[in-house]
Amino acid sequence: LDILRAQYDRLLFWPQQPRDGDYLTKLGDHGIERLAPSLAAYDAALAAGPCDVVGTRLHGSIRGLSHGRRIIVVAIDNRAREIGAETGLPTVARSELAERLPALVAGAFETNISLPRDAVRSYLEQFGDPDVAAPENTRAALSATSQPKGV
Repeated sequence: LDILRAQYDRLLFWPQQPRDGDYLTKLGDHGIERLAPSLAAYDAALAAGPCDVVGTRLHGSIRGLSHGRRIIVVAIDNRAREIGAETGLPTVARSELAERLPALVAGAFETNISLPRDAVRSYLEQFGDPDVAAPENTRAALSATSQPKGV
């Protein structure tokens, strides 16, 4: 949080899980504005203007990406690291935050996600709905760019 405070003019916090708010309280205030614990509040913040999403929650990060925001997932477990390695999801290991996060946030970078289309199609086909598994319904890639010094 100290690293983010040094890099951004404004910090917002969205609690994806009920216990997330308690965790932030334990870490200290850091001048962070708390969003209501609803998807509508998060979507409104993401739509309000240029911002980056930096966090540990994969679903919240992907939501940010779907709004065209730069994302940086703090990898606290193997799941995030493995998904990042397979898809290009930008991840930073918690142990590397101090050395890597400031440069990532301060610089311009593009997020390019490559999904394994054949594996997704194969998975969806098992449910027997040909419309769900159609190639046009499986996105090949997502990308997002934004300027640094966002929210």
